[in-house]
Amino acid sequence: MPIVPKHRLGEQRPEVSRRFTDREEFIEIFEQAASELPLTDNKVLVYYGVGGIGKTSLREELGQLLEENYSQTVWAVLDFRNTTYRDEQTALSSLVQKLKQKYGVQFPSFDLASAIFWQKSHPQTSFRQDPTQLETLLEQGTLFANLVSIAGEFPVVSWVPKLSKVISKSDRLLREWWTKRGHRDLYDLQEMEPEDIVEQLPAFWASDLKDFLEREGKFAVLFMDTYEALWEGEGRRTEGRFFAQDAWVRKLVLRLPEVLWVITGRERLRWEEEDDETEDWPNYLRQKPVGGLAEEDAQKFLASCGISEKALQEVIVEGSKGVPFYLDLSVDTYWQIKETQQRDPSSSDFGRTPKKVRRRFLRYLNQNETETLKVLSVARFWDRELFELLIDEFNTGCPKTALPELRRFSFVQAEQAPGTWTIHPLMREALEEHLDAELRGRVHKYLFDYYNYSLEGLESVSIGDVHKMALIEGFQHGRHALATDELFGWFATAGEVFERAALWQVLIPLYEEIVGVMKDRLGPDHPGTATSLNNLASLYRARGRYEEAGPLYERALGIKERVLGPDHPHTAQSLNNLAFLYRARGRYDSAKRLTR
Repeated sequence: MPIVPKHRLGEQRPEVSRRFTDREEFIEIFEQAASELPLTDNKVLVYYGVGGIGKTSLREELGQLLEENYSQTVWAVLDFRNTTYRDEQTALSSLVQKLKQKYGVQFPSFDLASAIFWQKSHPQTSFRQDPTQLETLLEQGTLFANLVSIAGEFPVVSWVPKLSKVISKSDRLLREWWTKRGHRDLYDLQEMEPEDIVEQLPAFWASDLKDFLEREGKFAVLFMDTYEALWEGEGRRTEGRFFAQDAWVRKLVLRLPEVLWVITGRERLRWEEEDDETEDWPNYLRQKPVGGLAEEDAQKFLASCGISEKALQEVIVEGSKGVPFYLDLSVDTYWQIKETQQRDPSSSDFGRTPKKVRRRFLRYLNQNETETLKVLSVARFWDRELFELLIDEFNTGCPKTALPELRRFSFVQAEQAPGTWTIHPLMREALEEHLDAELRGRVHKYLFDYYNYSLEGLESVSIGDVHKMALIEGFQHGRHALATDELFGWFATAGEVFERAALWQVLIPLYEEIVGVMKDRLGPDHPGTATSLNNLASLYRARGRYEEAGPLYERALGIKERVLGPDHPHTAQSLNNLAFLYRARGRYDSAKRLTR
């Protein structure tokens, strides 16, 4: 299979996407599985390997194959670098949006369940009163859009006759769904508590997708990228919680045996270790390590990029260890030398280890580009506006029109959101080595202020995607720019608006992180650490995640009893919180004892 280089012979710095497409074994495995669709049993392809090895590039190549050769297949990607996708409700909602927009897949049962969950979580607010919140949940032409016309009348039981009337005037597919199971779903949902509805969302989602595939004669492939990110956060890698983090993924896979699942990440999946003898995970999973390119393949790639000298190829292959990221970077170095120094590169220009490969590349940049990349490396991503603000604020020497020029480098990558870019994590590490600590702190503070400005005066009814992103990014930069009490105070205030909107999927990953921050900075037995544990437990409780909430409440109570004493009001508050959880779980004797 041909290799498509970013730099072609006879061209200087062309902006063409460079791909490593000689991964025949992995592609053949995928194409064989895709040719068997619809599957009769569960199949999960897992490609795993170290950072920079090319897993995301491989996943993009597989998506392109589907576009070109499998017209009957619908597909979508969940990239867990986006922290909100690590919550199952948000992840499923994201897939709903992508499959609706691209293929017209309708999810009426999931829409209905999401609407009722929202209403039960906001008993004092109707959809009509909160139109901005709805914009993140619905699109015109979906069941949700029809619900808007009746949502002002609660309780949910009043929806039954009105929704029947609305659907009787809708299209044939929606009427068939209502007759088949929609009305039954509604009767079931109106009896459920919010946490029970969340538990059932994957089942509704899977049923809707199955209906579409059967009705249209289509197949489905679903990708999950950067899978290891599911375990980022406080305590997520402990044995007690390890398998809980992706339990919803396993359930979803089991509900959709017809679908081909493709997961890319840094580690093998350990699903067969979960204590469930009813599932045959060893036969469902096909796990393939993604290693460095073979020497011959790496040399072919370099030749296709205009590096034909054998001595140079040998040095570059040795230094890169066959890892595509470092091969890419060496090609960038080669062209940088030819362009800026007007000479042919020699073997001594290239590092003999991956770390030196990164350092040698930076050596041949001009100062303006180096300073600009250092500042940009502090931002997790940027758009054109933020790019211009940063180079202007920190006087890096690059013109505001320099973004297209910087994008010639292989490590400047387009993000999923259109018009946004990021620097590859391995290059960010190298740039951080050259970034003065004082300057890094000032950039973090500037970025914190930039995102925090978007949150000033925000009301819960006005929260949109831009505000969710601002809270996440503000927190990430605030943890580097603010003192501990400032960070905690800011987050408590900013997060309160999101709590009122019941946006647990945004808040929970951040609260998990702040627990780790408080423990690292203040110590595991500090009252501030106890408060952060208590807040996280309360969010878990609100989502019905009682198994996770209990140990955190107990840890918070233990800290307060030891540090503040058994008769302190804050200790009493923790006793009350734990008692409330016990009541919710039906442990009335334990709740009574704590309440007393």
